[in-house]
Amino acid sequence: GYLELQAAIKCAELGRYAVLKCWPEKSKRRRTRVLYDVAPEAYAALAAKADVTAEYVDVERGTVRVREERSRNVTRIANVLPENFVFTKNWPAPYLDGIPCCGERHITTRGQMVDEWGFDLATVETLTKYGGSNTTELARNPQGSSVQQPASGEASSDLIEWFELYCVMGYGGELTRVCMVPNGAILEQEEVDERPYAVGVILLN
Repeated sequence: GYLELQAAIKCAELGRYAVLKCWPEKSKRRRTRVLYDVAPEAYAALAAKADVTAEYVDVERGTVRVREERSRNVTRIANVLPENFVFTKNWPAPYLDGIPCCGERHITTRGQMVDEWGFDLATVETLTKYGGSNTTELARNPQGSSVQQPASGEASSDLIEWFELYCVMGYGGELTRVCMVPNGAILEQEEVDERPYAVGVILLN
């Protein structure tokens, strides 16, 4: 988190503002241990736990191998480069509360879109790979350098440009997260409670 905050401060110093993205995420922690002299009653108690898999390595000596898998909620923080942050044109307020639309631009591989973001494989396979053919697009590259398609020849390695947007939709004003490709397919759409972004500036005395 500290590195992302430092990157955001640097963006605010070089530009006019900084954008941070903060969101909750579930992660799994896996651990394997070997226990010795485990009594039969203790083994039964271990085997009864939902997040534990226990198996005897040596029954006579009571040696048990225990595999644990536990889920936990973590808070992720990421710096969003201002050139990749999009929002409603001429929005007058210095904050994002109530803004009709805001979000960020991503450039990821097809494999990342399926494995990490959970998008539909059949839809991702039909998307046109990112060209990065003009100066404006190259300047907005999240890595800060020219984007080049990998030479592996694997379709899963093709780079795709897409947007993650948080828009107020419908007459009821429902906040909706929309993941989409410019002039292309909608990858995901769901109602959410809040926008995960915060905007800040640095005031120097």
